[in-house]
Amino acid sequence: MNAASVATAGALALDAEALYGELREGVAPLLAAGTHLVGIVSGGGWLAERLHADLRREGAPGAISSAMHRDV
Repeated sequence: MNAASVATAGALALDAEALYGELREGVAPLLAAGTHLVGIVSGGGWLAERLHADLRREGAPGAISSAMHRDV
């Protein structure tokens, strides 16, 4: 069991900040110079923005929208 989850009476309680911390620590060593962070507007844009700020990346994070790529 890690810092992000705690078993309570058969249920799983997740600590969002601890999960984010693990993500940040896992992503940090993968970022080479010139690597850009990109989030999906409908669900991960805010996460890319936060990682970008916390990891002190230059420039601005990118954003991808799936609005034009939906099945008809």
